Amino acid sequence: MPIIFGLMACGADSQTSKKEKAQNNEGEQLDQNEEVNIEVINETFAAWTSSKNSTGAVWVNYSSEIKNLGNEPAKIENVKVDFLDSEENIFQTVPLIASIPDIIMPNQTSYIIESVPLEAMKDPAELADVRSNIETSVSDEKPIMLETDNVELVELDQGYAEINMPYTVTGTITNPHSEKDDNILISAGLYNDKDELVGVLKRDFDKDLDPGASEEFELNYPELPADISGKATKVRVKAYKSTT
Repeated sequence: MPIIFGLMACGADSQTSKKEKAQNNEGEQLDQNEEVNIEVINETFAAWTSSKNSTGAVWVNYSSEIKNLGNEPAKIENVKVDFLDSEENIFQTVPLIASIPDIIMPNQTSYIIESVPLEAMKDPAELADVRSNIETSVSDEKPIMLETDNVELVELDQGYAEINMPYTVTGTITNPHSEKDDNILISAGLYNDKDELVGVLKRDFDKDLDPGASEEFELNYPELPADISGKATKVRVKAYKSTT
């Protein structure tokens, strides 16, 4: 059952929006997947002019934390985000990578993140709102989670912030399973002192891990708005083996 979330903005730059679950309008039976109940519990979005590009392209970022409020494992099938102006006209609809992890157990959370250039937007101040569309289904699988420790949130100096790399996250990832883990994805939610999400980092881990093996990791992708520098004080990391 598609779960569609309509998001209402608070401002034009780095912003945390209110969220509202819209009614299902796809003509499907509402009780078909009634066990699936995914809600956006924390999110932020932003627009800025890239200093890396001589053309001054406008980039946008969407970061969110979603939670499974249902009783069954939920599979995130598809995620799209509409970037809107003040009159709710769509600048562009951006398909995003499925959440990390893409299977969420009851009462557990996952992260969604992407930064992309928007050719249709000429001024970052034009971004007024976003609307996310998340399609889900009940899953008969469980996420294959890996262990992380020695996690550290590092605020980079102003030079990095100006090129939209205000933070990096480092740590150690361990395979606790009896089989080799490959196709590993890692995400890190960055929070302020009020537990408000200010951004998310992610990466594909480029090494396989044998049972019991550990490796260090570093996250600094994607680009994030420079004005979140100094705001993040804590980090939460998730690592899992993708089966898709």
